[in-house]
Amino acid sequence: MANNEMINRLRDLFESALDPIWVHDLDGNIILVNKAAAECTGRTIEETLKINVKYILAPESLKLAQDIRYRLLQYEAIDTPYEQKIVRKDGGHAIFMVRTNILYSDGKPVAFQNIARDVTETKRMMENLHYYLRQITRAQEDERNRISHELHDSTAQKLIASGHRLESIINKYKFSRQEKTELWSLHGQIREILNEVRAYSRELRPSIIDHLGLIPALEWVTDALKTEYKIETSLKISGERCRLTQEAELLLFRIVQEALRNIGKHAHATFADVNITFGEKDINITINDNGKGFNMPDNLGELPYGGKLGLIGMQERAQLLGGTLNIYTTPGRGTTIAVKVPLYTLPDDKRDNDSDDTGHQDSQHK
Repeated sequence: MANNEMINRLRDLFESALDPIWVHDLDGNIILVNKAAAECTGRTIEETLKINVKYILAPESLKLAQDIRYRLLQYEAIDTPYEQKIVRKDGGHAIFMVRTNILYSDGKPVAFQNIARDVTETKRMMENLHYYLRQITRAQEDERNRISHELHDSTAQKLIASGHRLESIINKYKFSRQEKTELWSLHGQIREILNEVRAYSRELRPSIIDHLGLIPALEWVTDALKTEYKIETSLKISGERCRLTQEAELLLFRIVQEALRNIGKHAHATFADVNITFGEKDINITINDNGKGFNMPDNLGELPYGGKLGLIGMQERAQLLGGTLNIYTTPGRGTTIAVKVPLYTLPDDKRDNDSDDTGHQDSQHK
């Protein structure tokens, strides 16, 4: 009686569980399912018990499920939970994060138990957030580009004209030595302002990245760190170089630019190096410095509370490319930023052969 009562309680827990749970035999036929799992597929429990898992899994998810099944039967470790796309009865989709294990009888595998978490709404919200973040980033770059052109085509040209006009006045009219000294001093200030405007224009949107690509742009920005902050810099490239999509190159450039700007302004470093490795499927970038470092919070999401908004912007750009960004730092021992993103290369008919323009592979720029 006690055993029957325990079994009934376990059955009630199974059927009332909020997380989807189902069991299918070694051939994929569903033999046990709770209400939450059936509802996620848009079916009743009775309908779900009559079908094979291949009818509720999207093609790519079915292939993954078969691979998981094979590896479990071979006693191999699998990464869990793993993502699966469920096809609903009405043709819609649900996204599950699934944990799977084997059920045994007399020491032999007889079925697979699956415990899932419905993350459909969470995924949709993340996709929407990702979309809006991408749009905001594009709008930001468009605005930077507009301001850069405005500074170059309008403000800088007016300063040049003012400088020429002032020079003409100085040479045309008679002034005392003191007056000429003051006017030439004013002329020098105009030239200084012009140089600053040009520098701001280049920093907002360096034309080199549009015309020559990522590597020359990074050579320029590492040189700028050395010139402006007197920090020794090194840029090393390995692997088979290739041009990336414009968006990928721009986002990667912004990540490195922000990292080097932080080094120049805050790290108190004497040396910084940038290492870029082109792999078959990924591009890896590491930025190291020998500066003062800082206390890294347990969660990157806490960085804004410490005023480190630039690091969050770098992480967001890496995520926009489907990649990752990790930060390794210890007070007094410098900082390393490691970026890994998929290799978004241009189609063959649009790819620039930049090996002739930017040097041979495995080069070092100092």
